[in-house]
Amino acid sequence: MADNKAKYMEGVGWRCDTDTDRHHRESLWDYKGRAIYHITLATEGRQPIFGTLTGNSAEEAFVVYSRLGEYVDRTLRGLPAFYARKGVRIMVIAVRVMPDHLHVVIQVLEPMPKSIGEVVRSFKSACTSWFKREYFCSGNNAREVQELDGEVKRQGGEVREYFCSGNNARGVQELDGEMDRQTREVQELEGRLVQFCRIFATCGSIWEYMPAGYHERILHCDGQLDRMIRYVKDNPRRLWLKRHNPQLFRLRNDLLWVFTDVDGCSRTWKFRALGNMFLLDFPQKQHIQCSRSVTAKELELKYQMWLSNALHGMVSIASAISEGEKIVVKRLRDAGMPLIVMLKDGYPPAGSIHERYFKPGGVYFDACAAGRLLLIEPYCEVLDDPIIEETVLRKSPMVSRGSMRYHFLALNKVGELMCGDSLS
Repeated sequence: MADNKAKYMEGVGWRCDTDTDRHHRESLWDYKGRAIYHITLATEGRQPIFGTLTGNSAEEAFVVYSRLGEYVDRTLRGLPAFYARKGVRIMVIAVRVMPDHLHVVIQVLEPMPKSIGEVVRSFKSACTSWFKREYFCSGNNAREVQELDGEVKRQGGEVREYFCSGNNARGVQELDGEMDRQTREVQELEGRLVQFCRIFATCGSIWEYMPAGYHERILHCDGQLDRMIRYVKDNPRRLWLKRHNPQLFRLRNDLLWVFTDVDGCSRTWKFRALGNMFLLDFPQKQHIQCSRSVTAKELELKYQMWLSNALHGMVSIASAISEGEKIVVKRLRDAGMPLIVMLKDGYPPAGSIHERYFKPGGVYFDACAAGRLLLIEPYCEVLDDPIIEETVLRKSPMVSRGSMRYHFLALNKVGELMCGDSLS
């Protein structure tokens, strides 16, 4: 039986064990009862049919909706009133519709006759029906684009006339440029929806296919709701940073580490990695490791030493397994120090549809965008290498290969070796 308790993975975020027989739903969870959910839905093929991201900086980033995006946003916010008429009490806490996906935090206030999944399915069906009626079956797409284009120009003409009366030539020029930009945005947004009809003709839905129908996170921990809301509202800023720093968010599956072992033989290990690859080229690295029995005083002394080394140019490598290691890594990250974090099952399966859209969770996203983070995960054959196995069994003779303890000890050994060599 899976453990429902959420666990925090450094550089990844909160994760819960799931029951694969229930399409990745949490085992033994009552999806009809009171709860708070963070629901995520993506468009078919991750097509940006809900709008376009704009803004001159990450802090100013926002999404300009297409007509479909406006309908999706309006429908999400109207769910409480719709279900109240059916005697079901829910509350929408936060909504963010992005160009190719959406996030919504929903609270179920009283037990429902059907599961939260039925609410999501009804919403998805309503949005698909709206698109089908307005675009796929109407046959008036070209006329609609022309009408929207004409409305933008009409409004611009009225304001332009006002500016002209004051002989404000500069204002007229700026306004003309703004009207041209808005016209292009209207044409681009509506054009995407028209083009999406070809995809819709094959799949019959605007939503990405998932066996589970949707992706959800359930609130389990104190403080998790605030993190959910901040994450949802922060999406435009995060997308802006990701688009303007693509090299820092590209997941590599073929990072090779070539080193010489104690016998003088050249060896090559393979990793998956995301973040600032240049951190691997730093000449000096330090391995962050401390036992579970370390006292608070001992931990503080270790941290001050590691912080001093980091301030003098060392890159810190950590698996962040023990509580002490997690505390040190958090403090180093908050101090703006460069970090290489070793992961265990931190990435989506290679070749999966989710691999392309993976990004670090929470504060690790900002550290990655600032170029201060590298997330690295060795392949299983690396952790089973005889060099690693010998070290693990020496420290813990009774540990079984493939167990969680084996992997943690193996990750620490890989981190030690990385501190003495370089990657390519």
